[in-house]
Amino acid sequence: MKTPKLRVLAPLLGACVLLVASAASAAGPLLAEYTIFGENGVVIGFDSDIVGLVGARNEDPVTGDAVRLQGKSTVDGDVRSGGDVNLQNQASVSGAVIHPAGTTLTLNNGSSVGTNVVGDPMLPTLPPNTAFACPTGGADISGGNGQAQVLTPGAYGNLSFGGTFSLTLNGAGNYFFNSITAGNGSTLTVTQPGTKVYVCGPVRFGSVNVTLQTQGQSPCDFYLETKAAGDNAVQFGGNSNWIGDVFAPNGEIHIGSGGSVGSFIGRFFSNTVDVEHSIQGGSVQCGSPPRDEEEFRSNKDATIFHTRKNQNNGAALTLRVENQTRSLLGFDLSTVDFAKVVSAKLILTVSNNGFDVPPYSPSSNWPLGGGETYVARLNDGFEDWAEGNGNNYPTPKNPKGSGSGVTWNCSTDTNIANEKPDCTGIARWKTGGKKYQGPLRGPAIQTNDMLDGTKIVFDVTADVQAGLGPQDVKFMSFFILVKGDGSVAYYSKEGATAAGNLSYVPMLVIEEQ
Repeated sequence: MKTPKLRVLAPLLGACVLLVASAASAAGPLLAEYTIFGENGVVIGFDSDIVGLVGARNEDPVTGDAVRLQGKSTVDGDVRSGGDVNLQNQASVSGAVIHPAGTTLTLNNGSSVGTNVVGDPMLPTLPPNTAFACPTGGADISGGNGQAQVLTPGAYGNLSFGGTFSLTLNGAGNYFFNSITAGNGSTLTVTQPGTKVYVCGPVRFGSVNVTLQTQGQSPCDFYLETKAAGDNAVQFGGNSNWIGDVFAPNGEIHIGSGGSVGSFIGRFFSNTVDVEHSIQGGSVQCGSPPRDEEEFRSNKDATIFHTRKNQNNGAALTLRVENQTRSLLGFDLSTVDFAKVVSAKLILTVSNNGFDVPPYSPSSNWPLGGGETYVARLNDGFEDWAEGNGNNYPTPKNPKGSGSGVTWNCSTDTNIANEKPDCTGIARWKTGGKKYQGPLRGPAIQTNDMLDGTKIVFDVTADVQAGLGPQDVKFMSFFILVKGDGSVAYYSKEGATAAGNLSYVPMLVIEEQ
C-alpha cells in the first residue's frame, strides 16, 4: 500500500530553526507531535481532558512539578517529562509517563497511568521566536463594547477593545501587533488558511471564540505567536473556545478559569502552560511550528538479506538492519523544488512491539556504549526499484510473493515467486547494492534498551539538495545499514499502519526557503 506525502503548513521563521534532534541521533517525538509542551512546566486543571502527547522539560517553580494533573483530569496519550510528575486524586494518563531516573511519579488517591517508564524522555527543544520588528510601527486601534473590526494582513499597534468584540482577519498572510486585549464574549474569525498573527506583547481575551471560515476548517490554518514573557503572556479566559496553534516561548499560555468550561483544538508550545477547569483539548499535526516544511512518508520500503539472496520482503511490518541485512526506503519527491531546500531529515522509528523477533526486536547485540547505523542514497539509475509483496522473514513464504520486487541480488527481480535472480544489466546488483550507493550519512547511535517509538534522525540535506538524477525523475531512495555489530528493527509503512500510528511511517522532513 502506498502512502502519499502529507503537506504540512506552519508559519515561517525569519531564521531557520530545526526542531528535530541533532543529526543522526536517537530522538523522541518531534515538537510537532505534541498537543501541549511547556519548557518550564504544564498544569492540567480539574476535570480537564487532553487528547495527545503532553510534555515538559523542567519543573514549574510554583507547583514544583514538571507536569501536574489536577483532580479528575485526564491525558489520553503519553506524558514525557524531564522532572517530577504529579497526578492528583482520580487523575489519569492512558499511555506511558516517561521521566528520567532521579525524578518522581506521584499517584494520589484513585489516580493511574498506563505505564510508568523511568528513562530518557527525549524531549524536543523550543525554538526562539520568529524574527519580526517590535514595536511594529503600526497605528493603535481601540474601541468599547460591542465593536467590530475587519483587518487585512499588515502592521498594527495595540489592539484594545471591550466585551463582545468581533475581530475578522480577512486574508492569508502575516498580521503584526504590539499587543491584543479584548473583553468577555469576543469572537475571532479567520477567513483564509495561512493566517499568521505575530504579537510583540501579551494577547489577552476575557473570553474568545474562534471561527474558521476556511475551506478545510483546520486548526493548521491559523497560528498565533507572541514574544511576551511572564504570566498570562497568552490568556484565553473562562468559556473560551480556541482553534489554532499558539507559540509563546518566553511566557505562559493560560486558558480557562475556575468554575467555567472551554475547549481548544490546536497545539500549545510555551515556557509554561496552564490549562484550567473543565477544558477539552486536542490537536492535529500540521508540521513543526513555527516554520514551513513538507513531510514525505515513504512510498515503498523493504528489507533484503544476504542469507536469502533471492527472497523479497516488501510487505513486512518492519525494516531490519544488521551485518549483511539492509533495508531500503523510497520517497516520491517529484514535486519538490530542490533549489529551495535548506534542510532535510530522514526519520525512522524503532519497532519493539512484537512485530518482529530477536535479534532485531528488541534492539540487541550492540557494543558497550552503542553501535552505529547509517543511511546512504542510491545512485542514479537504481532509485526506481520495485518494493514487492513478499514477506519471507522470520517465516519463509509467508507470503512468498509474486511479480516484481527487490532482493539482495536484484534491484528489481521480475519474478520473486521462483526465488531465482530474474534480472539483467544494472538491475543485477548482486551485493545488496553496496557498489551503488552514495556517501554514508550518520552515524546514529543505537543501544540495546531503545523503547518502541524511539525516533532515529539522519541529516540528508546534501542528498536532497542534489535533486533527482536524469534516470530517476520521481523517487529518491536510501539504504539503511550498519557498520559492526548490532541489530534493530524499524517500522515499515505497513507496520505503522498495523500499529495504527502513521507518525511511525519512515519520513523525510524537508524544509524549503
